[in-house]
Amino acid sequence: QGLIDNCGFPLSSFICWWNRISAWTSSCILCEKTDKDRKAMMNVFLYIAHNLLLLRNYSSFAQVISGLKHHSIERLTGLKEILNGKMLRKLKECENIIAPDNNYASYRSLPKNSPCLRFLAVHQRDLRFICDSNPVYL
Repeated sequence: QGLIDNCGFPLSSFICWWNRISAWTSSCILCEKTDKDRKAMMNVFLYIAHNLLLLRNYSSFAQVISGLKHHSIERLTGLKEILNGKMLRKLKECENIIAPDNNYASYRSLPKNSPCLRFLAVHQRDLRFICDSNPVYL
């Protein structure tokens, strides 16, 4: 339990960075004045996410997708109406990659050969389960 709770500065700074990128992604879309401009900005971030996935930067990929799936973006009704099917499919595919279904099965099936920046939330979750299920005895 102490391994996760008392994680210290490196992990807390990573979480802070995660939140910044996710919030930046969603705020870039929300700052646009028209739905057409928001659609164009979403397309830019989908392009970025696709390239992050190709670069095996799974952490930043998940940050961008998290921003795109933020509740403030999800509530934009006018935006959903003008998104084309291709964009919606891309977004759904990206969302499925980082979905926690079946213990992140889609993410775990991605190649992890070097170089690769992994999705830390999955490994942090694994550590939590290990610590919770295996009591520490000296």
